Amino acid sequence: MGHVLDALELAGRMAVRGLRPVDLASKAHLAPATISHALAGRPVSAGTLRAIAIALSESAPIPGADGLLAGLRTGGDTSAAAASDPKGVAAGSTPDVAQGGSGVGRIPRRA
Repeated sequence: MGHVLDALELAGRMAVRGLRPVDLASKAHLAPATISHALAGRPVSAGTLRAIAIALSESAPIPGADGLLAGLRTGGDTSAAAASDPKGVAAGSTPDVAQGGSGVGRIPRRA
């Protein structure tokens, strides 16, 4: 059974880090099509989820990028602290694989 990632959240985390899908695929050692599938809301394996989470956690956010992307997000915290979280998880959310979580489920949305 696969895990469906929040495509908007994933795209936002990629954008804040200046990553194109092909860049994330390379950093995560995955095929570009796998990232495209995740961004399209298709289920991914636990190993793929783990690889994406680790690649995002190892990619530093671009300073100030969160402010530029704030207008594109709806319903999420667009503060500098939340969007530039170097581990990719805002305070108070469920831990993902990069933080030692199980990697089961969705990449958490910011509250």
